[in-house]
This record gives sequence, structure tokens and C-alpha cells, in this order.
Amino acid sequence: VSISMLNIMVFYLPMDCAERITLCISLLLALTVFFLLLAEMIPSTSLVIPLIGKYLLFTMILLTASIILSVVFLNVHFRTPTINFMPSYMKRLFIDILPRYLCMDVTKEAVYKSSTNTESQRVFKRLHEYGPKQMISRKNFYELKNNLATLKVAFDEIDEKIESH
Repeated sequence: VSISMLNIMVFYLPMDCAERITLCISLLLALTVFFLLLAEMIPSTSLVIPLIGKYLLFTMILLTASIILSVVFLNVHFRTPTINFMPSYMKRLFIDILPRYLCMDVTKEAVYKSSTNTESQRVFKRLHEYGPKQMISRKNFYELKNNLATLKVAFDEIDEKIESH
């Protein structure tokens, strides 16, 4: 019963906590070992699964579902608009179709502001698509952008000096 309670406590951990999945897998391992011990104590000729065995199997299924949900929640939590772009069919579904059925009022200004890509988002998308296979972090991207801006200023100064002579 305490393992089932710990399973619920997984969802109370903050999203940035790295031990969410570790706790779920440890609980699943503990339940598996406990179920194997129970299976050794049951006679092999028994045709019926004891009630405690059914409870453990059901708890293992729920724990597996909570692992899957934790992975999905973490995936959604760590998405950023600069890396993950919403496909057009998803925008159409969530901005045009669903609000009508949910009686929501979606203003076109809010949709336009959220759907327009800034220059840095477009550059980041190009770097992500055509760059190396490893993903570029946002911090590295802005450092690269600042270095390029510094180089541009330096080249402009050199160009001015050449034109003045």
C-alpha cells in the first residue's frame, strides 16, 4: 500500500526535479521483486491467482501508466517555442476549431502575436535544420549572435577606415 502512495507522490515532485522517472522505475522494480517473491510462495499447481497478486499486478499497471504520463509531462514542460514549432494543422485545430466548440473567444491579435516568428526564432530554426546534428542551446545561440554582432561592428569600423583613406 505504501508503494502505491509513493506512486501518487511522484506527481507532487516539481517538473525540474530529475528524480521523477528514477523514483517511478525504482517503485516498479520494488513491485516486481515483491510479486516474484509472492509467485514463489504460491504452489505451482494452483489455478487461481491470489487477491494480493491481482492487487500487485493492478498496481504495476498503474505505475507503468504513471511512468508514461511523467515522460509525456516532462516532454511538454521542457518544450520551448524557439526549438519546437507547432505544425499548421495543430494551430488550426487549437485556434480555429476547438475554441468554437468550447465556447471560447479567440482574438485575432493574440493569435497573430503568438504565431509570428521573430528574427532570432527564424535564425535558430535555420541553425537547427541545417547545422550539426547536436542541438544548440539557447545560451550558445545568443553567445554566437553576440559574437557575430561584435564582428559586424568591427568590420564596419574597418570599412570606414578604408573609405576614409
